[in-house]
Amino acid sequence: MMKQLMAFLVCLSLSANAQTPRLIPYLQNQRWGFVNQERTIVIPCIYHYVAPFSEGLALVELNRKYGYIDRSGKTVIALKYDKAQSFSNGRAKVEVIFGKKTDGQFKAGYIDKTGQAIIPVAHLGVTTFRDSVAMVWNGHQHGYINWRGDTLLKHQYVYATPFSEGRALVANQPPRYDPALGIHIFSKAAFIDTQGKVQATIRRAGAESYANGLALIIAKNNDSTQVMYFIDKQGNKVLDVSEYGAVHGFTEGLAAVMNQGKVGFINPKGTLVVACQYVINAEWFRQEHKRRMPRFVGGLAAVALPNKGWNLIDPQGQVQLPTYYQYLQIVPNQQVLAKKNGRWGIIQPSGKIILPLQYDAVKPFKNGLALVRKGKRRFYVDRVGEEYFDE
Repeated sequence: MMKQLMAFLVCLSLSANAQTPRLIPYLQNQRWGFVNQERTIVIPCIYHYVAPFSEGLALVELNRKYGYIDRSGKTVIALKYDKAQSFSNGRAKVEVIFGKKTDGQFKAGYIDKTGQAIIPVAHLGVTTFRDSVAMVWNGHQHGYINWRGDTLLKHQYVYATPFSEGRALVANQPPRYDPALGIHIFSKAAFIDTQGKVQATIRRAGAESYANGLALIIAKNNDSTQVMYFIDKQGNKVLDVSEYGAVHGFTEGLAAVMNQGKVGFINPKGTLVVACQYVINAEWFRQEHKRRMPRFVGGLAAVALPNKGWNLIDPQGQVQLPTYYQYLQIVPNQQVLAKKNGRWGIIQPSGKIILPLQYDAVKPFKNGLALVRKGKRRFYVDRVGEEYFDE
């Protein structure tokens, strides 16, 4: 019964994602508007950019100012923001430039569908909400607010991360990058709970956020050698993984590890359940001074096999696709961004092509549409391959 229910939910997700919306962003003469499924222009192509409708409103941009329109084309929230996002859960993040425009500094907040501020546009930084908590920044220190915008923890941390599984990493001094270890090292930092209570302290170490109840710690011994281990929510050391050259945090019960330049996966007991056999690009691995490693998403991981290319594997390391690719990236709603012969498209985890590999860039399907790029032109495509632009 459970398997039948899961299959139904997957089919429902795919069906909802495949349905072409009633109004579709349309590019004509380098201006954006909206057409219906018969390609009749419903909202004139007057904007420099539009996003698909979300929760009844569409984000539009004209002359570098953002606002929102309804399905009739009426402007319901004035185009006055310098940055903005589409609505989700009844709110949208918006930002405005303050001071000299050349400074590039923004104040951010959240508004409702009437344009009223839920969280005042007064913060120099606001993250997206995770578990109903967002991190805010005042230019000097970080703090946290709840879903209503109430202060959860006042601005007090020089360094901070968003909460993950009820824990956030904070410090009174910023970390420094250690090129030998390839990570940012704190002289002292702490994991706190949503009440601000310290649950674990680290010294001369870097850390990843909690996932699957564990956080990876990468520390530096007095002799400058590296030690790596996982801690639980109370800060107890539960698994030493120093034998590996690199390690990533757990996702879906497995953590990526590297041995002699090859990647495999361990379980929470430290058992190597998928042998270290996958290759990784060294430049990509250290991109933005972060250790980027494969991870499992929806029961699959995208990995690269020597002299073959990219494929998907299950938790037992079994290859899933009959074809190898130049690159693969698993994204939400049963989609995999795929690259082959320098061209991008989208496939299902089964390998079925849902968007032909013929574009210079693609973004995942959302509400039945995918944003793609051919040359310098960006436009939307539906799940049957209809391209919405006019020469």
